[in-house]
Amino acid sequence: MDPVSGALGLLPSKLLELLQAEYNLQKSVRVQVQSLSRELEVIHSTLRRVAAEPPDMLNEQVKNWAREAREASYNFEDRIDTFFVRVVDGCREPIEETGSRWLKSAKKKKKKKMGDLPTKGRAPDDIAAAIEDMMKQLQELNERVRGYTTDDILLRPVTSTSSTVDPRLPAMYRNERELVGIEEVRDELVRLLTQGDAEDDKKREVKVVSIVGLAGVGKTTLAKAVYNRLQVQEQFDCSAFVSVSRNPDWKKVFWDMLLELDEAMYQMGIYTEKRAMDVKQLTDEIRRFLENRRYLIVIDDIWSVEAWKMISLVLCDGNSGSRIITTSRMSDVAAASAAEGRGSRYILKPLSHANSEKLFYKRIFGGERNCPHIKLAEVSDKILKKCSGLPLAIITVASVLASKPWEEWSEVYNSITLRHESNRYVDNMRKVLSFSYYDLPFHLRSCLLHLSIFPENCLFIEKDFLIWKWVAEGFVQKERPGPRISLFEIGERYFNDLVNRSTIQIAEGCLNRGRVYGCRVHPVLFSQIRAISSEENFCTVFEDEHHTSPGNQHSSRRIAMHSIRNVEHNMEKVRSFNASLCFIDGSPQLSSFQVLRVLALEYCPGMNSHHLLKQIGNLVHLRYLGLVGAGVLELQEETLGWLKFLQTLDLRETEIEQLPRNIPDQLVCLCVHQIRTVVEGKIGRLTSLEDLRLRHVTGDIVKLATELSCLRKLRVLVLGFEKMDVGLEKALLESLGHLHKIQRLEIYCKPSTRAVMWEESCWVPSPNVHQLVLGGLLFSRLPSWMINRSPLPLLSHLQLGVEVLEDGDLEIFGRLLPQLRSLI
Repeated sequence: MDPVSGALGLLPSKLLELLQAEYNLQKSVRVQVQSLSRELEVIHSTLRRVAAEPPDMLNEQVKNWAREAREASYNFEDRIDTFFVRVVDGCREPIEETGSRWLKSAKKKKKKKMGDLPTKGRAPDDIAAAIEDMMKQLQELNERVRGYTTDDILLRPVTSTSSTVDPRLPAMYRNERELVGIEEVRDELVRLLTQGDAEDDKKREVKVVSIVGLAGVGKTTLAKAVYNRLQVQEQFDCSAFVSVSRNPDWKKVFWDMLLELDEAMYQMGIYTEKRAMDVKQLTDEIRRFLENRRYLIVIDDIWSVEAWKMISLVLCDGNSGSRIITTSRMSDVAAASAAEGRGSRYILKPLSHANSEKLFYKRIFGGERNCPHIKLAEVSDKILKKCSGLPLAIITVASVLASKPWEEWSEVYNSITLRHESNRYVDNMRKVLSFSYYDLPFHLRSCLLHLSIFPENCLFIEKDFLIWKWVAEGFVQKERPGPRISLFEIGERYFNDLVNRSTIQIAEGCLNRGRVYGCRVHPVLFSQIRAISSEENFCTVFEDEHHTSPGNQHSSRRIAMHSIRNVEHNMEKVRSFNASLCFIDGSPQLSSFQVLRVLALEYCPGMNSHHLLKQIGNLVHLRYLGLVGAGVLELQEETLGWLKFLQTLDLRETEIEQLPRNIPDQLVCLCVHQIRTVVEGKIGRLTSLEDLRLRHVTGDIVKLATELSCLRKLRVLVLGFEKMDVGLEKALLESLGHLHKIQRLEIYCKPSTRAVMWEESCWVPSPNVHQLVLGGLLFSRLPSWMINRSPLPLLSHLQLGVEVLEDGDLEIFGRLLPQLRSLI
C-alpha cells in the first residue's frame, strides 16, 4: 500500500481469496471478480505513473482523478473486508451497554442490513451486488483516465520557460566567509585526504573520503570547501566537481566531468566535435585523460550504489596520489565508495547550538550575536531547537524572518514548514527535503508518512511496535519469489532502508546492545513529512489546541491525537486511531468506528474503563490493539472474543488478572507487563506468535513454560519470573530446545538465582540469536554450550552472571562470538 494508490495493491490478493471454493461464488460472480481484478490493474498502473512525479508537476485534473481512485480503493477494500468479517463473525449482535442509544440503534440496523449472513459453503447474494457496483465505478474511472495521454499525466505544467535549477547550486557557490562552524570539519577532512603524503609509497595510492548525512546538513557545502582548500595547497594535474542527482543523465554527467577536467582544451574548442559521443565513448575518453595524472574529483549527491559503480568506471587509479570526495544521503553508498582504495566514511553531524545561533544571527542581523531584544532571543532559541542544527533550515527560516516584523516570529515557529511562504531559500529547502521522499520506493512512502502520527519533537519511536503497526495497516506485503520470511522481517528491512537513506535516524542510546531499538526523525524533515501527509490526505493530526495538521477531515482514514481531550470528526471510515495523553472515556466517537484496523492508546486516562473495553469488542476489523500504560485492566471474554483478525495485542505497562480464554489464536505479537494468572492451554494455542513478552508472570508458571514448546515461530521471547526453581528451569529449557527461530531471548528472575539446571542442561541457544539476556541467573562457571564451543555467529549482546572466569574463558568469547558488541 502506498499513499497515492491507496489500497489498490492489496485488492488483487483479496479478490483471489474470494475465488476460493470455500466461498462458493456463482460462476457469473467469479467472472466478474476476475474482470474487476483486471480493471484494478489498469488503474494501479496509472496511479504508479502519477506517483512517480511530485504533485507540483501534475495538472489539477490528474490529481483529482488520482484522489478519487485512491478513495475508491479504500472503499472497495472496506467492503471486501466487511464481507470476510461477516463470514468469520457469524450472526452476532453488537455488545450492548445499558443506556447506550447508539448501540441499540446499531443493533437494529445490523439486523436489518445483515439478514441471513453468508457462511463458508453458502454463496452470498450481497457480494455479487457489491462486485457489480465496484465494477461500474472502476469502469467509470478507467474511462476517464483513458482520455489522458502520457504527456497529460507526466508532463510538468507550463508555468515557465526556464529549466529546473539544481537546488544544490547555492551551496556550491556560497562564499566561505558566510559559513559558520565549517572550518574545523573542513580541516579534518583535508587531513584525512593528505595525511601520509610525505611518504612516497602512500602518496601514490588513490584516497577516497565519503561524506554522508541528512538532507540539508551541508554535505555539498563542505565538499566544496574541502575541494577549494585542496586545490590551493596541493598539486593536482586536473580537478572536477560534478553532481549526479537522483536520476542521472550519464552522458551529461560524464561530459560535464570531461569539460571540467580539461578546461583549457574546452576553451580552445577542441571538444566540440566530441559532443556526439555516447556514454561508452565518454567513459573511455575520461579514463584515457586521467591515466598517469594526479586528479581531484568531487562526486556530489550520489543516490544509489549502482550510480557509484557507474562513476567508478571512469576513476582509474594511476598510482599518482589522486583524491576523490563523494557525498550522499545513503549509508550504503558511502560504505561502497569508501571501500575503494584507502577510503574513509565521514558522517556529517548537524551544527552545535552555539554555531546554529551564530549562523542564524549572521543571516538576519549581520552579526553572530546581535539580537536586539530579549523576547526575540527567546523565540530565536525555540526556532533553533526546532531546526536542530540543520544549516539549510536555519538559513531558510532566517531569510523568512528577516523580512517579517518581530511580532510575527512566533507564527513562523508554529509553522516551521513555511508552507505559505515563498522565496528562493524556502523553495530551495522544499526541493532538497522533498527529494528524500520522492526518491523512496512506493512501499516506503507510506511507512515514512506513517511517522506523522507521532507527537512533534518525539525523541524515541519504538521500532518493533512501529513495524507491527505497518503490518496491521497493510504497508508491508509478502515478497515473491524468494525465501519465506515473516511480514515483520520484511518490515524490518523497510525500517533499515529508511535509516540507510537518512530519512530516519537511530534514536540516541538505542544502539547500545548491538541492536536498534528505536528511531527519531529530524524536526525539520518531520515537518516536511507532516506537510506531505496533509497534502496526500494520509493522516489528520490533532496536537493540542494550537497545532493541527487537518488534511481532509471528512475523508481522512487515519487520526492521531496528542494531549487533547476530544475532537469532532467523522470516524466511520477511519482505519487507524492513535492517541497519547488524551482523555478517552468510551464516548460515541469510539463506538462509531466501522472499519478500524489500528487502535493505539498510550497513557490515556479512562482507557481502562469497563465501558470502553466492552466497546472494543465491536471493532471486528482490528489488527492492532495497543493499550499502553493502562494500569490495572480487566479483560473480559467479550472484549477480545470477536476480534478474529487481531494480530498484535500491546499491553505494555499494563497489569491484567489473566488472559481471556477466547483470546484470538491468530495473534502474532503479545506483550503484557504483568499477568497474575495464566490459563492452562491458552499460550500453547497461540502457535502463530512471533513476539511474546510477559515481563512479570505469576501463578502456575511451569505450565506456561511447558506450553512455550508449541510456539515454533517465536523470534522474540521476553519472560520475567519472581523466582526460578528447578521445575521451572527444566520445563523452560525443554521448551527452548524447540524454538529454533529465536533471535532475541531475555529471561529475568530474582538476582543471584543459582542456575542449576542451566549449567547441567544440553541446551544450546539457536544460532539465529542476536541478543541473549539471562538476568538474575548466576552460573558457577561458563555454561556448557560455551565450554563445548558451540558458535553463535550472530550474537551481538550477551548478559550473563558468572562467579568465576577461568584462564582462557575470554578467549572463548572472542572465538565463538565474532559479532559480540556488548557483554554484561
